[in-house]
Amino acid sequence: AMLYGSLDSHGIINDGKILSSVTDFIEKNRDKLNIPNLTDERYQEILKILADNRNAIKDGNKKTKKVKIRENKWQTFKVLWETINKNSKIVYRNIEEKDIIQNVSEVFNKEKIPTIKNKIYTQKYNAQNDEIENLEEITQGETHFFQTQKFDEWINFFVKEQKFSFPFMLKLLNNIDKQKIKNNPQKAKERLLEILKETIHGSLLTCVDYQFLETSIYPNKLQNGKGQKKQEIAYGILGKDYMEKKVPENLLYDTICFDSIIEKEIQLNDPQSFDNNKVTVFAKLPKISIPTPYKNYNPDFAYLIEKPNGKKLFLVVETKGYESEAYIPAEEQQKIKYAKKFFKALQKQLPTIEIQYKTRINAQSLSDILQNN
Repeated sequence: AMLYGSLDSHGIINDGKILSSVTDFIEKNRDKLNIPNLTDERYQEILKILADNRNAIKDGNKKTKKVKIRENKWQTFKVLWETINKNSKIVYRNIEEKDIIQNVSEVFNKEKIPTIKNKIYTQKYNAQNDEIENLEEITQGETHFFQTQKFDEWINFFVKEQKFSFPFMLKLLNNIDKQKIKNNPQKAKERLLEILKETIHGSLLTCVDYQFLETSIYPNKLQNGKGQKKQEIAYGILGKDYMEKKVPENLLYDTICFDSIIEKEIQLNDPQSFDNNKVTVFAKLPKISIPTPYKNYNPDFAYLIEKPNGKKLFLVVETKGYESEAYIPAEEQQKIKYAKKFFKALQKQLPTIEIQYKTRINAQSLSDILQNN
């Protein structure tokens, strides 16, 4: 309520309508927020909530803007886009089986997974009220799964879809209460997967690898089903706000699209060259959805850089508006770690192309982020 009052008193909202960017105002005017005892931690939480819901809040004054992809920049950027946009799956390797199987089994075997019961419902249509009325519910007995089949199909979900090894899953199956699986295979499957991920969380980073699929990546946010560049896209694909002035010559689009002040400033102020490196083209990325054990992850920017020796560098950057890495929430830090694994694995797939993934804190310069972390 206090935040709402601050926004209302400064003309950001009026009668429930958003008149200008809420995120921009809060990022620039912390001192004007009428919130007692607003600590750094609480302030960062507010910014994170806005970032997580950035596409849910729209400026009602913005028209449906179409953004054009510059043809001369696309031909250069296409290779980079198709490289980082490769389809991939998580693969779990070198898991410490003994401890994990024991820990997972102990947790799973304590789970309450009741048997699914067959029920018959008797209903009738009440014409007077124009409603369906439930008259009777009869429980006929329990549903018996796996009476005529083995556990193979159930295990295959973990082997084929989640990429756990078949021997590992067999050992795990021998240690868990199979009656719980028989009671409700779907619920047991979902809960076991959750327990597996929770249990191996501590050492998960060393176990995760990425498998890249030799399948078509089309269509996507920038290309049609034939792999051809789309002529234009809605600005909302790239950000919740836009500006058409001062568009850098090496930006992929004819419009600057952004979700925050820092993203706008980066696109306005990033140099076209640094340390004898030339930034041939750069772009704010649409979603490419790198899989992680938490949620899919989407980096912010990509750059194609020509180095002094004539070689090309594909630089992918995660931009954070925090004062330091210490302020980045734990889950976001974990996803960044998996992104580093993803791009290292991707580098192995494309040894002739140099790929780097970097985290950019509080608008560091391109020169600094290439030298650090």
